[in-house]
Amino acid sequence: IEICFHVCYIVIFFGNPDTVIPIAASTAKITQLMGVITNPDQPKGRNHSPTPTSVKQWAQENGIKTFSPETLKDEKIIEEIIDLAPQLFVVAAFGKIIPSRLLMLPSLGAINAHPSLLPRWRGPAPVVHALLAGDTKTGVTLIRLTDAVDAGPILKQVSINLRGDETAGELEQKLFSLGASLLYEIIPLYVGGEISLQPQTTEGITHAPKIKTEHAKLIWSKKAVQLEREVRAFNPEPGSYFFWQRKGKALRIKVWKVITAENDVINSKKGFIVKFNTSPGVLTFKGTLLLEQLQPEGKKVMSGNTFLNGYPDFIGTTLL
Repeated sequence: IEICFHVCYIVIFFGNPDTVIPIAASTAKITQLMGVITNPDQPKGRNHSPTPTSVKQWAQENGIKTFSPETLKDEKIIEEIIDLAPQLFVVAAFGKIIPSRLLMLPSLGAINAHPSLLPRWRGPAPVVHALLAGDTKTGVTLIRLTDAVDAGPILKQVSINLRGDETAGELEQKLFSLGASLLYEIIPLYVGGEISLQPQTTEGITHAPKIKTEHAKLIWSKKAVQLEREVRAFNPEPGSYFFWQRKGKALRIKVWKVITAENDVINSKKGFIVKFNTSPGVLTFKGTLLLEQLQPEGKKVMSGNTFLNGYPDFIGTTLL
């Protein structure tokens, strides 16, 4: 499709750098993409050299102006954006408040591709909270941004069913790919005045606050089914973990894949390690959690069986 109208447009990004590239690429096909706002470069690798986000690299490879401000309150950045005379903002996975001064700048406002079925899961971590809650469906909602967080009127909403085994990383990628397709379809209609905005219902509002590392610590007084959801919800970030006291040291071990077993069994020895077939299993409040993929601190991801080969004394201990 040729560029269907002359519109100056900016993608604003915050979060997983890979997932919004489909958003940028899709909308660039039908708009005049003038700039991309993304996170500041972050130190990576052994040398801790500043590394741009993937979406910034994509923009630079395509000759698109990029901004990497620490904050959108930076006057210099605001002036540069004003100079672009944008007619429309497209927002994906930003997770921060956009100042009213910027929201009022484009004549067509700002469209947000939000990965949930709003008003369910308003906030910066909707995918994680949908998995934590055991939702059986989710989706993408295109809204026009207002000053209230994720409360703007809806342009379009599409739902998908969940299998029940998705990780947050897999689901986020799927939802933003769906969001990219929706924007490709809806932006020309929106600019042409062919979309009727629908106010969000006030019923069923839930919130999805930001996840911190401490939230990802596995607590064995929970049910195995809930801990299985947590492992998927915190994959890839921040990664579920527990501590194992070994030889006077508390070893931090990340957990990337688990299976639940014996979910109807109430355990008195919560956190106790047993051997279940070839994998280590942890007794939880209700049921056993089989540790299928583990990563001791400073080591690569390994199977539960491989972990036991290296740490046979794991069986019979109780986790912190």
